[in-house]
Amino acid sequence: MNIGIVGAGKGSVVYMKGLANHPEIKIVGIVDMNQEAPGMLLAREMGITRGSDISELVKRADVELILELTGSDKVKKIILGCLRENQGIITARGAWMMSEMMTSLLAHRNQKIADEMAQLVNSVSTAIVEVDQASKDINQVLREVRITALNGGIEAARAGTAGAGFAVIAENFRAMTGQVENTLNTIQSSSRKSHEAVDFLREQERILRQAQNSFVET
Repeated sequence: MNIGIVGAGKGSVVYMKGLANHPEIKIVGIVDMNQEAPGMLLAREMGITRGSDISELVKRADVELILELTGSDKVKKIILGCLRENQGIITARGAWMMSEMMTSLLAHRNQKIADEMAQLVNSVSTAIVEVDQASKDINQVLREVRITALNGGIEAARAGTAGAGFAVIAENFRAMTGQVENTLNTIQSSSRKSHEAVDFLREQERILRQAQNSFVET
């Protein structure tokens, strides 16, 4: 359904934002005498046709429903004088009620999404902190193993032929610590990327809550 809006006050902003991604409803035009009204400025950003002539909007062949948001009897009379039989109209009183319902629903939806996102971010953040701590513990163990292997190699060298077997074990320890260290570096690199992802999610949560507040204030 294609909708034309008459009146570009704050109420029109709620409709334009709320219906922006609706698969079956499209706002195709908006008119107001004040070209700097909130709805006109948003329409400019959204690429919605703007104008000041009510009759011209109502008479558009693609407009199926008119939202009259001014509350003016004179404006309503102009619309009714141009309205076709196959067109509908929602006057300011009904539009106000719908706007209140839409604002409430959008605020509730955004609040729910933001809360779920915050819960997810906190869970992921906790898991990353645990991985970071485990990495530190593993690093500590690796240092101790490297020292042990180094000392073992020195002692094996001193023992000569008798320490040959122990020297092999010490060398295997060094090789093993190298492999573990490579794996640990990969984990730490992934951890850094995870921290960046968490920061991004927190920013998206902040933006979502900000959008929610703007709906409520509107």
